[in-house]
Amino acid sequence: MAIRGREDELSHAGQVQIQYQRVPCHYTGFNLAFRIDSRSNPFYFAAAIEYENGAGDISRVEIQNGASGGWLPMQQSFGAVWKINAAMPGPLSFHITSSFCQIVVATNVIPVGWQCNQMYYSHVNF
Repeated sequence: MAIRGREDELSHAGQVQIQYQRVPCHYTGFNLAFRIDSRSNPFYFAAAIEYENGAGDISRVEIQNGASGGWLPMQQSFGAVWKINAAMPGPLSFHITSSFCQIVVATNVIPVGWQCNQMYYSHVNF
């Protein structure tokens, strides 16, 4: 699709083999950030985890609601978005494990009264 005039050729190719390789990202000067998904509501919470610094893929995310005290596992929804089907009024903390088994905890990064599409910045990174 990147070559003008060849769009039809690609769209009629059928099943196409795709090769890809994940590469580490280096965000110097940035900490982990959490962008609240626009579909989040009082009974469903989802957030994209951004600016992960060179730690490989995120393999596990747990969330802690300030009121509950316990860590709850989140599910990967798609890409960098992780979700949980539960009420999460806040403040919210995250326990994040990378594919290289590195662990980081972002404490109280999302406040009570969080807003959809809002970005919240932590003070930690891998």
